[in-house]
Amino acid sequence: MQRNPSARPEATAAASMANEEAVRATLCRVDEILRAAYGTPDLGNKVDPLDELLFLLIAQRTRIDLARKVYEDFRREFYPWKKVLRPENRAGLRRALSKGGRGNLRMRAVRELLSEISRRTGSMSLDFLRQYTMEDARKFLLSLPWVGEKTAYCVLLYSLGHPIFPVDSNIIRILRRTQVLSPVGVTVNRIDHRVAQKRVLPWVPAGLAYTLHVNMVVHGRTICVPGNPRCGVCPIRLWCSYYRHREYRSLSGNLTMIDLFSGAGGISYGFARAGIRPVLAVDRHVPSCETYRLNVPWIDPHRVVNADVTSMKKREILELLGKNNVDFLVAGVPCQGFSRVGLKSKPALRKQKPPEKEPINKLFMEVIRWAKLARPTIVLLENVPDMGRSEVFFEDRNVRVREHLDKHFRSMGYRTGAVYFNAADFGVPQVRKRLFFVAVRKKGLDAAVVDKILALDTCRGNVTSGRYLSFSDALRGLPALEAGAGAAVSAVTKDYLTERSRGNPYAAFVYDSPFAVFNNSARQHNEDDMRIVSALHGGETYKSLLSRRPDVVANRRMKTYSATSFHDKFFRLHPGRPSRTIVSHLAKDGNSFIHPAENRSITVREAARAQGFPDSFVFEGARGAQYMQVGNSVPPLVAYAIGAYWRGLLKGRGA
Repeated sequence: MQRNPSARPEATAAASMANEEAVRATLCRVDEILRAAYGTPDLGNKVDPLDELLFLLIAQRTRIDLARKVYEDFRREFYPWKKVLRPENRAGLRRALSKGGRGNLRMRAVRELLSEISRRTGSMSLDFLRQYTMEDARKFLLSLPWVGEKTAYCVLLYSLGHPIFPVDSNIIRILRRTQVLSPVGVTVNRIDHRVAQKRVLPWVPAGLAYTLHVNMVVHGRTICVPGNPRCGVCPIRLWCSYYRHREYRSLSGNLTMIDLFSGAGGISYGFARAGIRPVLAVDRHVPSCETYRLNVPWIDPHRVVNADVTSMKKREILELLGKNNVDFLVAGVPCQGFSRVGLKSKPALRKQKPPEKEPINKLFMEVIRWAKLARPTIVLLENVPDMGRSEVFFEDRNVRVREHLDKHFRSMGYRTGAVYFNAADFGVPQVRKRLFFVAVRKKGLDAAVVDKILALDTCRGNVTSGRYLSFSDALRGLPALEAGAGAAVSAVTKDYLTERSRGNPYAAFVYDSPFAVFNNSARQHNEDDMRIVSALHGGETYKSLLSRRPDVVANRRMKTYSATSFHDKFFRLHPGRPSRTIVSHLAKDGNSFIHPAENRSITVREAARAQGFPDSFVFEGARGAQYMQVGNSVPPLVAYAIGAYWRGLLKGRGA
């Protein structure tokens, strides 16, 4: 690891410690994911240390399935092992060990090993090693003929139960591709097992040694294979340098975009999947930036800027823009001030704090400021429908948002328009109505192309039957959970692959993680709330429940909510319909989003399913922050449809 000679020693030490902690944290996360994906299976290793040693000798340079068969046939014929040393058995021994080749070499190795063990111990057993310390057992094993470092470590791990981490070719390949040890300066390129073993061992936490080794071996045999790894279904691909570099290069030379108020990256992810490269993203929320960096590999992570858009000076913005040509400027401006579920729904609060004077409602003006500097071909601003009809207090008077946008963009040479979308029209299992304001720079584009760009409603999903995807349909393939159950990472259900092949655009986009499910832990409910939750019917509100079952709030110890002011404080999502609009308030409580069939609120993953996020998309931060990220996002499936439509129109300009 290179060090800056001018850095203070304490700063260098702090940075070094942070890197070490980051590496161990990543290894813990990889271990957790691989355990969920593969379940730490039995690899056929032996409990008896001598049996394991013989098996490992036979398995060298041999396909594992063939090695198992050779060993079992060998053991069946020559156990007890003293038979191996009888001269009359040499021909039979060679025959038993010759399957798959290397018969003479195997026979020599086995005979010399057993001869030495018999000479030194007077028996055909290594059970006495269980009484040794790990270091003494290691030294004894390495003193035996044909036993190398890797073989000794495998015996220590599998048979003697020591927390040691053997490094084989599968693990070297995974570490080389993922580069998870690079922050501490550890590389495993073009080195043999002995060197790799010494470099890797200090960084693997002892408690992970067995599970991480076993599951990495499985992963290397099935997914991270030599030649062409199966990155598309790899459960740890987001933490893999090889995958991220490959994805980054895949969009080289494509159209580019800037994402303001980028959040978790819903728009960027959808646009990138449509072939548009994000070159800059800005958001003030730290966990959202962490989520974005992890899940959007098509951008330089240093260009995901954690900052308040409004505080960024012109010079700073121009430095970030550099000489990049920007094709798209997109912005999911915070909508709380314009939303019907915010201040506007509460007249008393509106009177105290008029939404038109709220600073948050003026954030759309940042889009104008950035557009003047970046001069993108297309500007997309997403918000709730009411933004188009709302006013803000600006320059001593109230101005209509839509009129203000039209005026400024037209003065810059843009044509403008607006489209109202329901995410359900794109195959997303959620009723989410939004306004998309569009501005297109006329210079360099035919008028007919500009017309088509503004005709954004032509790209909406092909839902012609009138039957939207129900939320229950979207939940298929996820495990059933009780309140308080679940985990940050868990295994998928057996029917996941069946659901993945359903053939609709939603399934093709979302079901992309056939080994592990992320962010799928359910909240706990108190006893009083659970009484209400369990009584709700599908699609039923708190108000209608109290009319039908007033007894559910009898003797309630917690606060009893007024059905007039909080008519949907509790709400069970209807199993046969799309979800209601997923909102950031889920960060505080989920009683308004009760699972259609289970007595609990929906998980972050289930909310993400309602938004059309792929299952491989991992949300960072505390659970509350994860809910907020999901609720604030533009559904990636909607963004994908828009991005693909526009990219097709601009292809003639070098896309």
